[in-house]
Amino acid sequence: MSSVRTVAEGTYTTTVYGLINEGKYEDVVQILTQEVSNFPGSRAGLSLLGYSYYQMQNFTSAAQCYEQLVKAYPDIQEYRMYLAQSQYKAGLFPESVRTASAVTDEAFAERTLKLQVLAKYDMDDLQGTRNLLDQAMPGDPDTSMV
Repeated sequence: MSSVRTVAEGTYTTTVYGLINEGKYEDVVQILTQEVSNFPGSRAGLSLLGYSYYQMQNFTSAAQCYEQLVKAYPDIQEYRMYLAQSQYKAGLFPESVRTASAVTDEAFAERTLKLQVLAKYDMDDLQGTRNLLDQAMPGDPDTSMV
């Protein structure tokens, strides 16, 4: 990580999004970690921090950010979906299945089903995998088992 970065008052948004555009996620994490510690309920701070951790492949830290967001904003299904994806990537398969199954927005139905299938398969739960695949949309090439 680079040296401690100072951000001038009134330039946080521009600075953070500029760093994200440049792929400097470690710098973003450094800035936002301080901001979130000063303002623990910062929705934007936690969301961007989770995104940055995810991009750095620090999935456990990303999941922790999204878990806080899910608790603070339970009606925002995107956070629940991001939490499930982060948990899956962190190898927390049972947690990922539980979180994904709690996503109620139909816009995420296919993604949550596929995520649950992957997690069940990675847990060697072949019967659970088969049961979920049977629920999938017929003709979907991503869900057909050989």
